[in-house]
Amino acid sequence: MRFSSLTSKARRPYLIASLLAHAGLLAAVFYVGPYSIQAATIERHVKNAERSDIKRRVDEIDRIKSLLEKSRQPAPAPSDGTGAGAGSAAKAVAPSTVPQLLEQARRMSEEIEQMERGDKVKELARLLNIPEQQARAKLAPSAVPAPLASPAKPASAQQALAELRRHQQLARDALVRREQQLSRERDGTRVRPENGAPGQGGAGVPGALAGLGDGGTGKVGKGGAGKNGLQGEDVPNAAHIEISGYIAQTGMAQAKVPRGGSWDLSTPKNKVERGYGAALSAPGVKAEGLRKIGAHAIGKGAPYADRIFLNRWHIIGPFPGQGPDDSIDVVYPPEIVVDLDAEYAGIGASTLRWEYLTNPEYPSVAPVRAQDAVYYAYTELVMDEERDLVLALGSDDDTKLWFNERLVWLSGDGYKPWYSSPGYVGLGKEIDAWNLTEGTRRVHFRKGRNTLLLKLYNGASLSFFSVVVLADVQQ
Repeated sequence: MRFSSLTSKARRPYLIASLLAHAGLLAAVFYVGPYSIQAATIERHVKNAERSDIKRRVDEIDRIKSLLEKSRQPAPAPSDGTGAGAGSAAKAVAPSTVPQLLEQARRMSEEIEQMERGDKVKELARLLNIPEQQARAKLAPSAVPAPLASPAKPASAQQALAELRRHQQLARDALVRREQQLSRERDGTRVRPENGAPGQGGAGVPGALAGLGDGGTGKVGKGGAGKNGLQGEDVPNAAHIEISGYIAQTGMAQAKVPRGGSWDLSTPKNKVERGYGAALSAPGVKAEGLRKIGAHAIGKGAPYADRIFLNRWHIIGPFPGQGPDDSIDVVYPPEIVVDLDAEYAGIGASTLRWEYLTNPEYPSVAPVRAQDAVYYAYTELVMDEERDLVLALGSDDDTKLWFNERLVWLSGDGYKPWYSSPGYVGLGKEIDAWNLTEGTRRVHFRKGRNTLLLKLYNGASLSFFSVVVLADVQQ
């Protein structure tokens, strides 16, 4: 018995140590397990955002390639009813993985380059009066980007995005050049006045175009072939119209987004300038007599209003900033894809989720205020018909705004009225008039659903953002 008692006493410390070890393991599973699951969820949403960005860029290259092909081909012949063609078969096996999407982008870039090269060969052969084979030999090599990853090692999502941005930009440049080429073909060669006065024909002028000239298609040509010129027929090129509309819709021909100020972006023609450091002031507006409502739908039968405050937003943040100079340009997942069910890592290892908030008072304020922080806000505005309207924007500190996925607003770097103490809360008149405004954008709303994604950077102290739709008379 004594030996047994000694044995049990000798085993007791090991038993206690074993129990403590198992308790520690259970505690680790209890505490660390949920965090591991949460980290995996965040990582999954980030990867989903990366894949969505890759897919979106490839889809745009595909769309541009389709427009370029359409502009170079005659109208397609009617279907003979024999079934789906090669295009349908290609769509049936659409690429889905990152390597497949990247390979598709490379192939489309080569096809776009070959289309442009073919145009150059024909033009060079015409100008030099040489065979196309000789003209082709005189052209410079292809400008298609080389792959960033070797075939032996597939590209990561970041490498794929870096290469795709180059393919996407080359495709956009090609589309803009094609639009310019089609414009020249439509407008013809402008005839010098001394080549023939209006109504005097000018059939002997070398290279004169019938029915074209100073007036362009649809007007009697000045100095065109034949007496009094030939009446031009206003028959627009459908592919040209489609290309021009796509360029205007995406804003790809715009050199850069204008900072601050007031701009008309409802049409693609606008001169972009930038000012530096000037003191700003909100436009003068009297609050008395203003009809103000908070709404997210505009149409007949609704109450009339001078100013419509967009006060319902899905908001996510704060993401960690990188200082006042760079934070507004740092890209976080919500900027790539708006997934209202997603979770991301925020400041201090916090987990961020979208929150739907209605601001009962003007202006809009993020629910969690942090310094050197980035937020995103998403909303939609429904129209009963398409129309041009003005967005009045203001923020503390900086904002970007994407309207229908087109970047239309970037805060200027002027000294805003609310930067002085006590901040925007001291501007009672401006708050009463819903007029914390630093600039405007006139944009074209389409019928139905219109999307707005706003990015806000806060450096320190108070922060807010304001998006107000102005009545059309307040342009």
